[in-house]
Amino acid sequence: MVLLMRRRTPLPLLVALLLLPAALHAEAEPAAAEGSGETARVILGAQLPARTPHGAGWQSWGSAALHGVGWSDPSIDNEGSRSGRTQWFDSRLLGGGAWAGESVRFELELEALSGQLAGETTAVGTALDADAFRDPRDATFGRTALALRRAAMTWKSPVGQLAVGQQVASFGLGLLANDGAGQGNVFGDARGGSVVERIAFGTTPFRESEAALLRGLVLYAAGDLVYQDENASLPDGDEAWAVSGGARLEADGLQLAVAQSGRWQTDRRDARYPADRRTEVEAATTSLFARVRLWRDAAQTAQLTFESEAAYTMGRSDRAYLDETFEEGADLSALGGVARLRYDSDGARLSAVLEAGYASGDNDPRDATARQFTFHSDYNVGLILFDHYLPMLTGRSVDRIANPNLIAVAPGSTRFTINQGAVQNAAYLYPTVRVRPVDALDLRVGWLVAQAAGDLIDPYLSGLSAGYNTTWGGQSPGSRALGQEFDASAAWTLRPTAETAVRVGAEGGVLLPGDGLKGLGRDDAEAAWLARGTVAVNW
Repeated sequence: MVLLMRRRTPLPLLVALLLLPAALHAEAEPAAAEGSGETARVILGAQLPARTPHGAGWQSWGSAALHGVGWSDPSIDNEGSRSGRTQWFDSRLLGGGAWAGESVRFELELEALSGQLAGETTAVGTALDADAFRDPRDATFGRTALALRRAAMTWKSPVGQLAVGQQVASFGLGLLANDGAGQGNVFGDARGGSVVERIAFGTTPFRESEAALLRGLVLYAAGDLVYQDENASLPDGDEAWAVSGGARLEADGLQLAVAQSGRWQTDRRDARYPADRRTEVEAATTSLFARVRLWRDAAQTAQLTFESEAAYTMGRSDRAYLDETFEEGADLSALGGVARLRYDSDGARLSAVLEAGYASGDNDPRDATARQFTFHSDYNVGLILFDHYLPMLTGRSVDRIANPNLIAVAPGSTRFTINQGAVQNAAYLYPTVRVRPVDALDLRVGWLVAQAAGDLIDPYLSGLSAGYNTTWGGQSPGSRALGQEFDASAAWTLRPTAETAVRVGAEGGVLLPGDGLKGLGRDDAEAAWLARGTVAVNW
């Protein structure tokens, strides 16, 4: 929730753009007549059919994945430094189960062996802390050796549904609240997700209404203690409380949702701050989600869908430890969103998605307003630029700031400038195509072109330049082009049983850095590539 943009952002215009397809849908495609018995057919496109359910009362699930990764290790500063990490293995194991009766459901899920399994490590990002990355790159199983993801009870009553316990939070497309399952990602993997200690209540107040549209209205409210997410880790000493409420409307070919949340966070103690002080964040976020079926053929084997999520955050934080913010902290004001146009065809076994996204930047990181918006790191866009390249650039910058020859004590707030593998300060276009020519074979291609929403700023080199914005390559900000990336993957899936799937595949990509990254080791930043082999089992 550390996000941000100027308050003059035309938020009403964004809301109108989100809801316009819904208005068009209402005119073009009225809901099915009551009592018609029509059931909307799920369009599979390039998706594999769902696995056979495990049973009515008891269900179990799990996955185990192993990846072998090769990385070109490009230059990450203007002196040509490199991370020293070119090949490694990482893994993730998930396992859980649930028992459901007529009115109650219990569920439990564990995560284990998550993170790097073997191979080369890197010290980038470790100068301030043991490792400033939430997904550490300097240790085996740095993410978690064993962790509890879910331990919750859900009770259905005549007036609504109550859920209590440790749960995985999600909303919309996963822009900010993400379950960490990675089901919507075309490339790469999700890790962790948003895990909270939550009590939540949801109700359908008009479920007996004669109006079909009102019957699909759900109202909900929740209170959370954050266990682990993008901004807080309770085991590491962060304390974050949140409340949220919202509404979701579902009808034939239409889903709309709105959520309002408030968050109060006190960060872990930091030796770089005064002994009696811990940094705090107070923020309010408004999130909107829409999914609208724009067209469906007569045979119901192909459809065109629009889906979008947008979020706006405002609040206060004293994380930025600067002259302008020392006494009263900084304002938070940020905006981000994505919009997708999706075509799915059963006959062609094809899914094609055109996605555009925006995360606001901050041209003046030293004033009293923080404007940078950050997506959830489990919302993957491409394979290289946001997941690997930018984290290394920002981690190296923080390491250089921590050099004792430059400053006696590095500001603690610098750790928050490290990109954790997420879209931030960027506008991008991301078309992808997925095709399944035969049941077992899954082919994907994607192209990403991105530029910064604000200036590209290296805090270290900007400090050496008397505070003037300077890029990671030592240049004065001019071009904001981050570059373009080409990705592809192929995977073969076998089903030894109706409940088990074994996937073997490979994916890779090439990043051609843009002019905004000039000077990284030489005049033009060198191309970067990454390749991964995968073996995964789902049950």
